[in-house]
Amino acid sequence: MAHALGGLVSTELSVPFNGRWYRPDVGVMLDDPQPSDGVLDRAPALVVSLGGPLRGQEWLHAGAGAVWACDDDVVTELSRQGLRRLGPGQWLTHPAHPALRLAADDLAAGPVADARIGA
Repeated sequence: MAHALGGLVSTELSVPFNGRWYRPDVGVMLDDPQPSDGVLDRAPALVVSLGGPLRGQEWLHAGAGAVWACDDDVVTELSRQGLRRLGPGQWLTHPAHPALRLAADDLAAGPVADARIGA
């Protein structure tokens, strides 16, 4: 959906925070100007975090508009409007872009055990 909204989805964005550089597990840029080198002045409109080194609240402080996080098997949706914990069957949504959503079950499922491409 991010692409349909004219956005960029990347796992290669670099964001400054507290004197260091971090990469969100997934960064979604929607209304942000899209850099050619992946280096941002602040966190993108949406950060999907699957655990450290930054927690959800830190991504908000780094400038993210919303954060979808799975920390210690707890799925949360954070934004300037507050925090929402989600359970099975519920959907994560972006406050400024309601069409951008993800099933909490999908985020909680974690990474695929072996996602390598074989010959």
